[in-house]
Amino acid sequence: MKEALEAFDLKALRFYSSSQFENCGWTVSVIDPKGYVHYARVGNYLGKHKGQIIRINESNVWITEIYMDSAGKGQERETVLKIQKKSD
Repeated sequence: MKEALEAFDLKALRFYSSSQFENCGWTVSVIDPKGYVHYARVGNYLGKHKGQIIRINESNVWITEIYMDSAGKGQERETVLKIQKKSD
């Protein structure tokens, strides 16, 4: 079963704030294009290219995605996205 944030292109998502919790590590608030807030953590999937969160800290979210190359092979690409602060 796909996760809710897999329905959106990664560029359409906004990463708003992050928090660190003792039992589950870092969590990031993600706002989808419809304005709904989702909470994601390492291991969650998002985006249309099998994106998966691999790391979160107070400033950034690291995501790996799988893109098909010209030969039809899946190539992994890592993206680092900045977390927006309230004043951004």
